[in-house]
Parts: sequence; C-alpha cells; structure tokens
Amino acid sequence: MTTTTNDGGPAFPQSAGNFVNTGTIRQSGASTTVGGPPKDKPGMSLRDWYAGMVLSGGMVNLQEHTAEEAVETSFDIADMMLKERDSQ
Repeated sequence: MTTTTNDGGPAFPQSAGNFVNTGTIRQSGASTTVGGPPKDKPGMSLRDWYAGMVLSGGMVNLQEHTAEEAVETSFDIADMMLKERDSQ
C-alpha cells in the first residue's frame, strides 16, 4: 500500500501559457524577457514552502536540534498546517 503525502499543490501557481512573463530586463541595449518556470514543472510545493517558513521563522530551535530533527519537525508542522487548511 502506497501512502501519498498531501503537498498542497504548487506554492506559486502559474497562469496560462508555458512561461509567466514577469517583465523585461534591459541592459546595454539588449533586452531579456524573464519569467517563471514552465507549467509542467511548477516549482516547490506549498508543503515545501510552509516547511521553509517554519525553519526561517525560528519555530524550530536549531541550537537544540540536529539538522535532521529540525527538518523533520518543520515538515511535521507543515503537514499540520495543510491539514488545518483542508479542514476549513
């Protein structure tokens, strides 16, 4: 039996089109269009984003835990956040 983890979908969903055009950079007479990732590679999941925010927000004390424990705890909290989000 395979268990799938709810990843919450993409953290930053893309709009229609293959790339999202976020603007143009002009430098030395040349211009480059910049955009987001292709639609078939949506980037990080909402679960990844939540876990990163837990770590960067200091909700896990890195001085009292190993890196592995901090990551595990961050994803545990992210999973709780997704569960609460789905219950709304």
